[in-house]
Amino acid sequence: MDIQFKNIPGLLADSIKKKPVWWILGTATAIVVVLALRPRPQPVETATVRRMTFEDTITEDGVTRVKEKFIILSPYSGNLVRLSRHAGDSVKKGEPVAFVFWDRETAVPSPANGSILKVFREDAGPIEIGAPIVEVGDPSSLEIVLEMLTADAVKVAPGNPIRIRGWGGADPLAAKVRIVEPQAIMKISGLGVEERRVRVLADIISPREKWKTLGDNFRLECEVIHYRQDGALVIHSGALFRDQEGWSVFRVEKGKAHKTKVQVERRGSTQSMIKSGLAEGDEVIVYPGEQIKEGVRISEL
Repeated sequence: MDIQFKNIPGLLADSIKKKPVWWILGTATAIVVVLALRPRPQPVETATVRRMTFEDTITEDGVTRVKEKFIILSPYSGNLVRLSRHAGDSVKKGEPVAFVFWDRETAVPSPANGSILKVFREDAGPIEIGAPIVEVGDPSSLEIVLEMLTADAVKVAPGNPIRIRGWGGADPLAAKVRIVEPQAIMKISGLGVEERRVRVLADIISPREKWKTLGDNFRLECEVIHYRQDGALVIHSGALFRDQEGWSVFRVEKGKAHKTKVQVERRGSTQSMIKSGLAEGDEVIVYPGEQIKEGVRISEL
C-alpha cells in the first residue's frame, strides 16, 4: 500500500464517507503501524564547512623565567647581618643587599638592576663563604620556557607565533619562538612514562603594560602556531573518519546522511583543512556513531 503521509487526513475523510466502519478501522490501524515502524531520524550534531584562516597548533604548558638571574653569595666566612631587604624589593646595580662581618663589616652589592626574586638567608648569624644569600633579576625581562615532546618540537621553528592563554588576564598574550634547543632531555610524565622533551624558548611581544603582573616561574597555557593558511576550506576534525585508506565524512543533504570521500591536506586536533570533496557551506555530521549510515534520516540537535 503506497500511502502518502501528508494525505492521511484526506484518506480518512474519504474512507468515512464511502467505506464501512471495519474498513475505516483497518486503514487507521495500518497507518498507525506504518508510522510506528518507520525509522526515526537519528539526532546528530552538525557543523558547517567554512572558508577561513586555518591554524595548526601545538598546545603545551609553559612557565615564565627571568632571562638573567644572579645568586649573590657570601664573599667571606663570617657573620651575616640580618637582612633588611625582602623578596620583591627593587635594587640597583652596586646597591648593597646584604652585609657580612669578617674583620670588618662588608657590603655585598647587587650585580644588576632589578628586584630581589628570592631570599635564601635572612636571619643574622654565622655564614660560610659561597653560601647563597639572595637572588636578583629583572622581572620585566621574562622569557617563556616550554618543554615539548620531540615529535612536536620538530615542527616548530624560530619565529613561530605563540598565543598565551590561562595566564590570568582577560585577553591572550602574543609571543614568538626564539630558540628550539638542539638537545632533548628525559622527563617522567605524571603517569610514570619516560618522555623525551625539547626546551623551546620564546619572548613575549605584547606590550609590557598588559603583563606587568607576571613574575618568575608563573604557569601559562601556550598555543604554538606552526602552520597558518588564509582562505582555507576548514571543517570540524570530529567529522572525519577513516574509510579504507582515506578519509570520509557524512554530508547532510535534504535531511539525510550521505557518505562523502574527502582529501585532507592538514588535520588538527579541532579543525582540519580540506583539499577536495566538500564545498563551502556544506553541512557535515560531527562524531557520527555506528547508527549513521548512507541515506539515514537525521535530525540536528
